[in-house]
Amino acid sequence: MIESTAHAPSRAPRSNPIRTRTDWEEQRRAFLADPGAFHAALARSTIHWFDQARNAWITWDEEQQQWLGLDALSGAPVDLAYGADYQPWQRTLDADNPPFYRWFSGGLTNACFNEVDRHVLMGYGDETAFFFEGDRWDSSLNDGRGGPVTHERITRRRLLVEVVKAAQVLKGLGLKQGDRIAMNMPNIMAQIYYTEAAKRLGIVYTPVFGGFSDKTLSDRMHNAGARVVITSDGGYRNAQVVAYKEIYTDQALDKYLPIEMALEIVRNTLADQSLADSHVEALLAAVESVIANDITVERSDVMRGVGQGLAALHDLDPATQSQIRTAVARALVASPSRVETVLVVRHTGQDILWRDDRDRWSHELLAEATERVLAAARAAGIDVQSEADLMALPDDQLIRALYASTPCTPVDAEYPMFIIYTSGSTGKPKGVVHVHGGYVAGVTHTLKVSFDSEPGDVIYVIADPGWITGQSYMLTATMSGRLTGVITEGSPVFPSAGRFASIIERHNVQIFKAGVTFLKSVMSNRQNVEDVRQYEMQSVRVATFCAEPVSPAVQQFGMEIMTPQYINSYWATEHGGIVWTHFYGNDDFPLRPDAHTYPLPWVAGDVWLQENVEPENQEPGGTAGAGAQLAVLGSAYRSAEYEEKGEIVITAPYPYLTRTIWGDVAGFEAAVAARDFASNPWRGDADRFAKTYWRRGPNGEWAYVQGDFAMKYAGGSFTLHGRSDDVINVSGHRMGTEEIEGAILRDRQITPDSPVGNCIVVGAPHREKGLTPLAFVLTTPGHKLTSIDRRRLDDLVRSEKGVVSVPEDYLEVSAFPETRSGKYMRASCAV
Repeated sequence: MIESTAHAPSRAPRSNPIRTRTDWEEQRRAFLADPGAFHAALARSTIHWFDQARNAWITWDEEQQQWLGLDALSGAPVDLAYGADYQPWQRTLDADNPPFYRWFSGGLTNACFNEVDRHVLMGYGDETAFFFEGDRWDSSLNDGRGGPVTHERITRRRLLVEVVKAAQVLKGLGLKQGDRIAMNMPNIMAQIYYTEAAKRLGIVYTPVFGGFSDKTLSDRMHNAGARVVITSDGGYRNAQVVAYKEIYTDQALDKYLPIEMALEIVRNTLADQSLADSHVEALLAAVESVIANDITVERSDVMRGVGQGLAALHDLDPATQSQIRTAVARALVASPSRVETVLVVRHTGQDILWRDDRDRWSHELLAEATERVLAAARAAGIDVQSEADLMALPDDQLIRALYASTPCTPVDAEYPMFIIYTSGSTGKPKGVVHVHGGYVAGVTHTLKVSFDSEPGDVIYVIADPGWITGQSYMLTATMSGRLTGVITEGSPVFPSAGRFASIIERHNVQIFKAGVTFLKSVMSNRQNVEDVRQYEMQSVRVATFCAEPVSPAVQQFGMEIMTPQYINSYWATEHGGIVWTHFYGNDDFPLRPDAHTYPLPWVAGDVWLQENVEPENQEPGGTAGAGAQLAVLGSAYRSAEYEEKGEIVITAPYPYLTRTIWGDVAGFEAAVAARDFASNPWRGDADRFAKTYWRRGPNGEWAYVQGDFAMKYAGGSFTLHGRSDDVINVSGHRMGTEEIEGAILRDRQITPDSPVGNCIVVGAPHREKGLTPLAFVLTTPGHKLTSIDRRRLDDLVRSEKGVVSVPEDYLEVSAFPETRSGKYMRASCAV
C-alpha cells in the first residue's frame, strides 16, 4: 500500500455542466428527444463558424445570448442581427444513409482558426499557449532538483506567427487544399506548427508516431497519398540522438516501393524484352503472388517473384533469364521518387545524408516564407521590415499583416482534417478520418465535462501527435479550449520517474492525462514511487487514464500518489474523444478505485452479447456505399443483463466519432475539385468502414462496435475488460486476460511487501483445457516470487475470478515487450 500524498481539497466545479445526476438525466433526455438540437446548441457556442454572407467568423455567446462575429480580413468585431434560432449550417444531423452520418452539413469552419487565430483576435495573444521542454536534463538546475536543458514558453501570438510561416512554406511547395502530407517527427513545437498550418490550408495530414518502423511509415504514406513528408534530422530520447530522417523517412522512401509502382515497373520492363505474351503474364502473375497482400514492398521481394516466375519458364534460356533479371533490377533501382519533397526540420544538428533533388531544409524555407509574409503585409499598408517588427504590432494590425498572405481557409464541417492509422486484423493500413467541424467542437466540450476545464488551466498530456490522444487532447482540445499545454520531448521518466512529477510541479499542472501502461511502469518499482514523491503535485485537480482498460489497483495507486480525482475515461482512436468518463465534482456519480466509468449524456452506450443463429435466418443489415453488408451473417445480438459481460456498443451517432476509413481517393479529390462536401457522396472505404465498425441490434438499430469487453451496472456505470479478441477459452469458460491481471495486481493493495510490480496474462495451450492462463510477472527490485507468494496469488485470483481463472504458473520476467505506442504486446509473451 502506498502512503497517501497530501492533496489540496477538491473545489466546487466551475464550468462542468453536469453537476448532479439530475443534470445528466436532463441532458440525456434532451439528446434522445432530438440529437440534432442537442448538439447544435453545443457546437454553435463551442467553436466559430464561417459566415459567407458577412465574411465573418461567428459564434453564439451563451452569457450574452447573442451571435458575435469577427471580420475575416481584419478581425474587427462584426454586428450580427441573427436571432437565437439561427444556425450557421443547413442541417445539424443528416441520418438519411446510416451508418454514414453527417453533422452540421453545409456549415463552414476551420480547425486552425478555432485553435489558434480566434484567441489572438479576442485579445488573448499574450497568454501562454504551450510550455515546451526538451529531453536533456540538468540535475544542477532548480537548486539541485533538476530541470530541462531546453525549455521555451510559446505565447498565442507567437504560435499564430509560426503557423502562418509554416503555412507559407507548404504553399511554397505547391501544396493546396485536398493534398495530403505525412509527418514523422519527434514531439517538438515544429510538428505542431506544421500540423496547424495544414489545417489552416485544408491540407489533410497523417501523423505517424516517430518510433514506428520504416515499413509502417512507408505503408501509411502511400495509403494516404502523401505528396510531402515532414521529418527532422533527429530527436532526443534519454539523452541520445535518434536519427529520424535517416532511420525512418529515408528508409521508408528508398527501401520500399508501392506494389502498384513495382508491378508497373515490371510490366513496362518486360514489354521491352521481346517476350511472348504468355511469358509476360506468367512473370507478372508470379510477382503478384509474392507481393499481393502487402502495401509497399522491398525491391528484393519483387525480384524474388521474378525469380520464381523465371524458374517455371523452362523454355527461356539462361542468358535470356539473366537479361530479364538485370533489366528488372535496374528499373527498380531507377524508380522515381515516391514523394515530391522531404521537408527536414533541423533539431539535433548532426550531419545527415542528403538528396538535393528531394530534400529541403525547413529553416531555409521558413526564412523565405517570412519574407513573403512581410512583403504581403507591407503591400497591405503595414510597415514591417522584420519578424521582430511583426511581433511588436498590436493584435489588430498583426492579424491584418498575417491575413494579407495567409488567412484561414473555410472548409465544410465534414471536410477531412487528418487521417490517423490504427491497428487492423488484415495487415492493410486502417486510416481513421476525423473532420474539422464535429470533431473539434466535440472534443473541446468533453474537457469541461470530464475535467471542469476553463481557459488558463494547464494540462499535461503524456502523448505524441502520432497517437489520437496527442491529436485530441494534447493539441485540439487544449488549443481550442484556450488551455495552456505542456509539450515534452523524449521520455517522461528520464532520468528518473520523478521527471513527470517535476514537470507538474514546475508548471503548476491542473489536468493530467496518461496511459495506463505509463502508471503501471511507475508503480512497478518502489524507487520510482520515491522519485515521484520528491515533487509537489498538489496542483493536480483531476487526472485520467487512456489507451487501455484500467484495473482498480492501478486506479487506487493513481488516486493515492497523484490526486484523489483520478478518473477512468474510456475511448479509442475511432471514438475521437472521451465517451465514458467521470463528471468532475459530481457526487451523485461516486468516484472510487473500482475502475467504473459513466457514459456521457450524448453517448447511448450499451453492452451486447452475440448469439449464433443460422445465416439464412439473419436479416441482412442493409447496404452502404458499394453494397456493404452491414450485419455479420450468422450472428444476432441482445442487450446484456447487468454485470453480464459482452461487447460495448454505442447505439446513436455523435459529432466527433470517426466518419470513415480513408479510401476512394478519386472520389475525395472530385469532391475537393467541386468544392462540395455538403452534398458530395464521398464515404471513403465505405465497405470496410461498415463491416469493421457497425452492427444491427435486436431492434434493428445501428450500433458502433469498438471491439472491447464491458459490463454495465444498475447505477449507470460501466467497467471495461479488455479487447474482445484478448479472450481465452478455458474449458469452455471465456474470460478476458485483463480481468485476471487486475486480480493479481490487487496483491499490491493488500500485501504491504508485495513482490508484484506488474503482470501480463496470456492463454497458453493446454492438453485438457484448450487454453490455460499463464501469468508473466515483473517483480519489484530485489524481490523474487516465493512459493508462499504463488499460493497467495492463486487464492486471490480464485476468490475474485473463480477457480478456472487461476494461472497455470507465474513466470518472472525483467521487462515486457511494448508496442511503439506504449501498450503491452501480450501476443509476444504468448509466443
